[in-house]
Order: sequence, then structure tokens, then C-alpha cells
Amino acid sequence: MPPSETRRVKLVQNAFAQSIANVSKPVNAHTLAEVFPYADEKMLEALAIQTKNLVTHYANGRWKEFAEAASFEELCEQFNHLEREAIERIQAGVKPLT
Repeated sequence: MPPSETRRVKLVQNAFAQSIANVSKPVNAHTLAEVFPYADEKMLEALAIQTKNLVTHYANGRWKEFAEAASFEELCEQFNHLEREAIERIQAGVKPLT
């Protein structure tokens, strides 16, 4: 497998693993808010849409619509950012938005 394909597979696995670990219910802004209580509604809606798009493209084998792995990296980075932000805010005693 070419290195670029190996990288993409790892990114997809990472995104799916994070999605599954964080949300074991249907992916939408409401269920994501349960997991990421400090994220604003706009961020949650965007994250839900991106996760659904990623799963749909994977299921339908439409990888060519993603010119590069940036979409997967962006999704993983958003999950990681929200997790870090939640940890920092919990430790600081900040009240959740939800």
C-alpha cells in the first residue's frame, strides 16, 4: 500500500475511533453536546455534518471526492481540540454551556 494510502487509512481509523468512542448514539449536534458540553452550537453542527460526510463517503467508496487527507485530519483535530478544551475547562471549574 502506498504511504499516502496508509496515512489516509490511519486517519480514517482515528476519526472513526474517536467518533465511536465519543458518541455511541446517532451523530448530531445534540448527542455531540452530551460529550462536548463546552462546544458552541455552531461547532457541534459542523462537527456532526463532517462526521456524517466522512462516514457516507467511506461507506460509498467515494474517496476521490477528497483530494487529500486534510478532511480527515481536520475532523480529528476538531475532536482533539474539543477534548483538550473540555479537560482544561473542567479543571478550571468552568460551567458547561449545556
